[in-house]
Amino acid sequence: MSDFSLLCEARDFNGLETVVWRLACSWARLKLEAYLRHLDRKLMGQRPPRLRHVGVRKRTLVTRVGEIVIRRAYYVDLETGEYRYLLDEALGLPARERVSRGLKAEAVVEAVLRSFRGAAEAMDNLVSHGSIHQWLWQLGAAFRKQVEASRRRLFGAGQVARTTARKVAALFCEADGVVLHLQREPKKVIEAKLAIVHAGWERLHPSSGEFALKGKLVYAGVQGGRQFWESLSVVAGRRWDLSAVKVIAGDGADWVKEGLGYFARAVYQLCRFHLARKIRECLRGRALERVFAARKDPARLLEEARNAVAAALDPEAKRGAEELLSYLLANREGLEDYRRRVEVEGVELRGLGAIESNVDKIISGRMKKRGMSWTVEGARNMLAVLTLKANGSLDAAAQAVWGPDYPEEATRPNRRERPSGRAPGVRVAHLPILDTGEGLAKVLRRLVYPSTSL
Repeated sequence: MSDFSLLCEARDFNGLETVVWRLACSWARLKLEAYLRHLDRKLMGQRPPRLRHVGVRKRTLVTRVGEIVIRRAYYVDLETGEYRYLLDEALGLPARERVSRGLKAEAVVEAVLRSFRGAAEAMDNLVSHGSIHQWLWQLGAAFRKQVEASRRRLFGAGQVARTTARKVAALFCEADGVVLHLQREPKKVIEAKLAIVHAGWERLHPSSGEFALKGKLVYAGVQGGRQFWESLSVVAGRRWDLSAVKVIAGDGADWVKEGLGYFARAVYQLCRFHLARKIRECLRGRALERVFAARKDPARLLEEARNAVAAALDPEAKRGAEELLSYLLANREGLEDYRRRVEVEGVELRGLGAIESNVDKIISGRMKKRGMSWTVEGARNMLAVLTLKANGSLDAAAQAVWGPDYPEEATRPNRRERPSGRAPGVRVAHLPILDTGEGLAKVLRRLVYPSTSL
């Protein structure tokens, strides 16, 4: 059947697009395999004399355009006795790699947008949802390990890494938390923390009245307050000189205020969204109107809150008014608009409050959909990958993790693997009889694997 005949069978544009995509992938696979054969022959002609051609072996690789078969020559090094695949070495393909690095990264991006099963379906089930889950864990764990190592060097040993941090006039930080449901854990819920740091605002285009955050950087994690701010300092410190942080905004949580200890020149700003929400939660009627109208004037706000406590007639109204007053007193230092306390030459200061939408887009949209729950480790790895994705660093992380030297099998627990107990220098060999069901085999297995029953 000709290609045009296939196209004619499409009933709508979506079907037409699907057919064209499959034809394009089929053509790409043929071209890719042909080029790899050409490259392998070229490498054979350029090999050094010490490499003797032994034969040809094939390997399959699942790529973005589907599964391809690579037939490549392998050689023995007459000097070292080592067997080598020159094509694999030239392409940077790790041994036992069955899926291309590009496809893994694409699968992880899909898993950031939807469930693991949904990600597998979106990729036409080229790979399983279990594999995608494993790859996301690998990326997340590698990023967390890197950040933790840098945090310990900086805040534990006092080792300052050389960076290309830029100096800017001002940096603005906002932080908030969101509750995630847990599964298979002693606790039912856990708080995920998110912070954004940016260098101000810029118009979407010269004549626009809308603004976007300039150079926004994101960090998310499940950590204590101290570890979170130290980790954020590591991640943001690679981009900027953090002495420029002017303000930290949040909802009044103690862990948010801990950030002031890491940015000496920063002031605290109580998030106006959370302030307005707290007023509405605690008050009703005339008291709500009076306090809400005074929210931009700290002194008047506190006065009206005290008046609301004094004027409350029933116990419930009094409890709400007292709760609001306690909240305001606990966040007294952040009631004044930061723009009255901070001046930055050449920077137009605007209102804060971007953190709430970032929590929704970055965390809640993926991790709080109906029925979703996480293990603590799974939540940490997902938040790490969400951080990489939001900062545009996912491809670089994939390159670092799944480069030529990455041990593909290292992170896969092997349920059949048992400790051998052999001494250093003892040669490893396999006895075929161990694979049989004979009586002698059972005895030998008991000697080799003491934990195996007869």
